[in-house]
Amino acid sequence: MPTDFFDLVVQMPILKPKSKAPPPPKWQKLTCEEHAKRLANHEGNIGYRLDEICVIDPDNAAAVSRLSELEAKGELPLTVTSLTWQGRPHRFYRLPASPIKPLDINRDGIRCELRTASTQYVLAPPSVVQKDGRSGKYRWMNGRGPADIELATLPIELYHKLAKAAEHHKPNKPQGAPPAPLTEGNRNSRLCSIAGALRRQGLSPPTIEQTLLKVNDEQCDPPLEQAEVKKIASSVGRYAPASTLTADGAADVLDPKLKMSLFRRVPRWETI
Repeated sequence: MPTDFFDLVVQMPILKPKSKAPPPPKWQKLTCEEHAKRLANHEGNIGYRLDEICVIDPDNAAAVSRLSELEAKGELPLTVTSLTWQGRPHRFYRLPASPIKPLDINRDGIRCELRTASTQYVLAPPSVVQKDGRSGKYRWMNGRGPADIELATLPIELYHKLAKAAEHHKPNKPQGAPPAPLTEGNRNSRLCSIAGALRRQGLSPPTIEQTLLKVNDEQCDPPLEQAEVKKIASSVGRYAPASTLTADGAADVLDPKLKMSLFRRVPRWETI
């Protein structure tokens, strides 16, 4: 009976109930033992950090169908497989001998991802997700659980095909694309900069707090604790807004769509 699957994944708790995120702060750097301690009394969702394993994750029905065809032809070996809350298969594989990297494929109507590395994770059975009025449970595919089938190795030939498809549809970075993630060492100072810029526009502390929480969730890697973000928003509320509207201080940090919603009255942002 296969027994080594769980030696290759790092199991970790997902902090928000019935959600895909977030994992614990600094989850990328925590050891297996540290995550195990957090899991001891955890009753919510769990995730697998993909340190020594990879997952093919289809994002639409066309990808599910194409991967099933490859499996039927023998180009994609049978392996440990879970079903997501939406019923899409997550196929787990051992890493090939040659190095690989994560891929994002969007070609000919097929959208899927190859996930791997200690900076990526997937939700695992028996996690439950509720979203947009729908809910579903992660589960092992019949006959494809870790106790039922050997974990196959990802064929390097298939990886090269996936990599070629990913390169084929690599879009040019559009003007105003989101900036690089804010990492440890500059997250706090940059969020303070954003908060100050927004306060000068006359935004209220509650609005600034909502904006900073969104930036923290989408751009900080890893995110700051929510209490720390709320403290930044509260502290800038002590200062009076500026008398004129400018976007200085936030131009190189905020996501363009977020800038549009916050600075819609400023003509120079209308070109983004």
